[in-house]
Amino acid sequence: ISFSNISTSSKYFSIALESCISVSFSGRYEPIELQSLKYLKRWRGDIGKRKCLSSLVVGVRVEKVWWMRFGFVSSVLGRFPGGRWVPGVSQRVSGWCLHPKVRMNASSASSVPVRSIVRVVEAQEQSEGNGARVRRSIGGPELRNFDPFLLLDEFSVKPPAGFPDHPHRGFETVTYMLQGRFRHKDNKGNEGVVGPGDLQWMTAGRGVVHSEMPDTENDNIGLQLWVNLPSSKKMTDPRYQGLSAADIPVVRRSDGVEIKIIAGKSVDGIEAKVLTQSPILYVDITMTPGTRLEHPIPRGYRGFAYILDGKAEFNGERYGVHGDCLVLSDNDESDAILRIEGDRTSGTRLVLIAGLPLKEPVVQYGPFVMNTREEIMKAFADYQANKF
Repeated sequence: ISFSNISTSSKYFSIALESCISVSFSGRYEPIELQSLKYLKRWRGDIGKRKCLSSLVVGVRVEKVWWMRFGFVSSVLGRFPGGRWVPGVSQRVSGWCLHPKVRMNASSASSVPVRSIVRVVEAQEQSEGNGARVRRSIGGPELRNFDPFLLLDEFSVKPPAGFPDHPHRGFETVTYMLQGRFRHKDNKGNEGVVGPGDLQWMTAGRGVVHSEMPDTENDNIGLQLWVNLPSSKKMTDPRYQGLSAADIPVVRRSDGVEIKIIAGKSVDGIEAKVLTQSPILYVDITMTPGTRLEHPIPRGYRGFAYILDGKAEFNGERYGVHGDCLVLSDNDESDAILRIEGDRTSGTRLVLIAGLPLKEPVVQYGPFVMNTREEIMKAFADYQANKF
């Protein structure tokens, strides 16, 4: 087992039966359970400067282990200065004493690459539709396109505001309701209501004209994601996939972590029911205070996390707050994981979204997204000629 950047300030530790301390692993605080001690001692741990023993796989969970650095060389290792014998401590490495009883979570100690946060984009509020307000992260000035994603809006709308008739061509809209209801209606005769926890995955394809209007008098809150279509599918027939909250697969762990699988494959190999036109991962994660999760992300996917509630820590590197879009590092070599720790007081809710880039030219004009300027002009002509 190797560690790096183990650090803390010099201070007094109260060491008691079954007590805990925190040691910083590259900025991440891990609870370390001490070996049961028979005696209550107060010891001044002169740790001070950072020590680097070796490289660290951040997030390794270690139990039944403790460290301390003596400020002197004792002829009897394993004793507190002037204190009692500490059972089992018989080795000193670079000034650190490591208890040999180490028990690790095997999955945490794996060599799977870990995605990190490389950029934070704060969602900006703006007007949209008819009197509606949205918070836009992807699709805004800081993150115009994030292949294969074109836009992410968090909306909160009350009547009479809404999104009356408007066209789309060349991509998909994914509406996920968090609170309230929205009524959808299009020029093909399709109509329906998307309620709390429900999903509507609309493939606009060659063209559709539709409206999205709030269906309750209170705040109607949700997310809308735009997913680009590959050039071979931009002129496909429009289609809808609607799933109620009860139809969306959910993983509920005993520690209080809940994962709703909207698209793709999540933990334990559980897959969503929706069919996507390109490989997509979309999960809604709720975490009770202090819980942790390692979520897989397939090789080559570009991804981000969007914070809905509370704060979150990712690989011990950075905290997010509501409205932050946290862009993940790329990994084209192998599958990877993202390590998440929920807020330790109030819990956390976020969506994790990733997809395989299309790597095609993107020409966008409002609700039309194609590959060339000529295709955009054709979309305008078809719309004006009522060919959608």
